[in-house]
Amino acid sequence: MKLQIIALCMFAATLVVSCNQSSNKQISETTNDTVSKQSKAKLQIYYFHLTNRCITCNSIEANVKSVIESMYSEEIKQGLISFESINIQEKENWEIAEQYETANASLFLTLNTESGQHTSDLTSQAFMLSKNKPDEFKQLIQDTIKSLIK
Repeated sequence: MKLQIIALCMFAATLVVSCNQSSNKQISETTNDTVSKQSKAKLQIYYFHLTNRCITCNSIEANVKSVIESMYSEEIKQGLISFESINIQEKENWEIAEQYETANASLFLTLNTESGQHTSDLTSQAFMLSKNKPDEFKQLIQDTIKSLIK
């Protein structure tokens, strides 16, 4: 029953909210320390999307992939950085979408360390920049990754 309610809510949200919605979530930090132990840190980049995607949605995924594959290929090979494109309309992805409190296209960078998690929500900037100012968007991704894994 709970899953049916979640599915109904997600369906309703997709009808009401368009792809270019703005996120008003702030960067959240669950640790009191600055991130210091990077050897076991892992940066997970999650791009949540709906089944039907607009040009901007597709550009966000393509631009993020371009940055991490060209700038962080070694970190990817070492398992320090990962990227996942997640369709939130598929039942098996509802749990992670709920964890990130998203029912629409969203972009999160989450650094996991021994001392906790630090998540940056770049959804608003992604929708403002990715299609029309891709170089600025790619720089934002690079800068955010650098600040998280410094």
